[in-house]
Amino acid sequence: MTPKVSWKTRNPLPEGTSGMKGRCRMRSTMHVLVFVCFLASTVLSDPFVVTTMAQCTDPIRSPTYGKPASKFVSGCEIYLFGEYLEPVEGPSGDMGYLIEKTDSAVTLNGRHFYSPYDPPRTPARPPSDKIEHQAAVFEEVITEIRRLAQAHPSLEKAYFIDSVLYTDTPQPYVTASGDTVMLRFSRSWAHYRYEDTNTSFPLVPDPVLPKEERDAQALDMAYDGLAAIRPGSIILIGRGYKNFYPLSVASDLKAALSKISALAERRYKNMYGKWVYESITIDGYFFSLSVVADFAEK
Repeated sequence: MTPKVSWKTRNPLPEGTSGMKGRCRMRSTMHVLVFVCFLASTVLSDPFVVTTMAQCTDPIRSPTYGKPASKFVSGCEIYLFGEYLEPVEGPSGDMGYLIEKTDSAVTLNGRHFYSPYDPPRTPARPPSDKIEHQAAVFEEVITEIRRLAQAHPSLEKAYFIDSVLYTDTPQPYVTASGDTVMLRFSRSWAHYRYEDTNTSFPLVPDPVLPKEERDAQALDMAYDGLAAIRPGSIILIGRGYKNFYPLSVASDLKAALSKISALAERRYKNMYGKWVYESITIDGYFFSLSVVADFAEK
């Protein structure tokens, strides 16, 4: 059980082109990791599909951007990474949840939620040949499409690729190395499906910001996500998900959550040595594979 933290004993913060054979192994590994991040975002229906928090270049112009901030929310219940989070005492004596952002981390009731300085996950084994090939196709598609795509003068979401008109209806596209992907467009984004992978990317790459700016923005996005917590809900929070349920279904939802450990089905271990689970529906409640993993391992 998480030790209780009292608002009164803390110091609240102020509001506030192809040819990939010659590429070196290290660069290939980096692209594999980027690909895995894209894949995970797509599978989990994470709001940060395609661009990660550190890649987004439009700063959040909120009063707390780049500055410490805090917020206290009561009238809700939270499960953080599959574990019930004990509420703490707020400024008015009510019980709830203290969300804090410093210049290095975002916390929830003193529990670590996110930091751009978190150590990177270490792969337990090299990526499979399939994953490496998918990563290579991913890089090739980005390079080719950005070079070849030309906006059609009269149709939105339409582009000429080697004299073929591609729209928002998927059509096959063959890469320079012979791989076939299903390609479509939406405004300034390209979307493709290759084997069991759905991935998207902007046609115009974002400029690379200084690391300090990326870190500040990532912290702000993480904080803003938690600050959206509202009273009257049970919230499940974890890597890639934030699910809200009304308090009126509390008993039924908790009963369903308690059955996850017994009903969870393991699929395989990912490259980091962690089990990947099947998504599951229990008593009418659907739980994504990421939710299942968090609750099954607690």
